[in-house]
Amino acid sequence: MHVFKPIVLDASKGYLSYLWQDSSNTQTFTTTSKGTYSVKVSDSCGDYTGSIDIQKVITQYQI
Repeated sequence: MHVFKPIVLDASKGYLSYLWQDSSNTQTFTTTSKGTYSVKVSDSCGDYTGSIDIQKVITQYQI
């Protein structure tokens, strides 16, 4: 059985709000899948966006 190791994306603490591509609004986002992930963060100076493209995930085997 394949189990994919979770990948935790962290937008850094200290922002007033967070908005990930799936509409979740926490500082971190956890995935086990390849793909492009994006976040919009806001503070008193404005909004900032960032994204990352995950090409490969690590597989662990369970027996």
